Amino acid sequence: MSIFRLVSLLLCSLCASCSKEFGQECQFGLPLDSKTNAESGLNSLSPYEVQMVKEALCKEKKLRAALSTSRPSILVSVQKLSKRKNASTANLPVNQFTGDVRFGERPTVRVTHQDIRWHHPFYSWPLAAYADMALLDPHHLNATNYGWKQVGKETFRNTPCIVYELTPFRVTGSWQFAGSVWVSSKDHLIVQFQGRYHPIRRNNPLHLREDFYYCFESTRKEIRPGVWVPDEIEMELPVNESDFVQPAFQAKAVFSWDANF
Repeated sequence: MSIFRLVSLLLCSLCASCSKEFGQECQFGLPLDSKTNAESGLNSLSPYEVQMVKEALCKEKKLRAALSTSRPSILVSVQKLSKRKNASTANLPVNQFTGDVRFGERPTVRVTHQDIRWHHPFYSWPLAAYADMALLDPHHLNATNYGWKQVGKETFRNTPCIVYELTPFRVTGSWQFAGSVWVSSKDHLIVQFQGRYHPIRRNNPLHLREDFYYCFESTRKEIRPGVWVPDEIEMELPVNESDFVQPAFQAKAVFSWDANF
């Protein structure tokens, strides 16, 4: 048997083992085990960290597949912020929306109840964006499109984690994430991420500039051993970044999951 044939069989065996363990194929675009991916996005990591990131990517894909058939409920609160210095938020109006989320290629939120206490003439927050912020980049998350760099170790909800900084290598035809990701040291699962999405260039007659999604924090909770699902999302458009088109506000979304998920 030739050396080339032997190497090919070994690689096939490794790929089959990974697919069996995680229940999903572990490729996002180019195969994660390819030399190109390892050199482009994971070259600053140790061999152990490279394997951790690969497993985290595999499990994130498996989570997305599971979410595509689930219908969690969601409660979204959007509070107006005052431009007055040191103003208290206690008496500021809050809009509330309840509904259910449908994850998929284009996530949607079906509103079942809403309580509107404040309006803005030029702006409305699309509730489906909260479904976007519950998951990392669903289309381009791999080691080819992103650089992974370890920046520290922290504990999140009593779970030891390694914190990575993600940097998108290129701007694709839709948004990409830039920020920090917490990966559990034991199960190699993404349990929290904080940053913002970079969308494509926007040419709005009222707002001519390349815009960004707002900064947000997306946390997850463990509903049973080894299973983490989206829990809460918090974001804010501070007063110093607001204008007559985009009002200053802070928002929070809370997901509720069926016991059978």
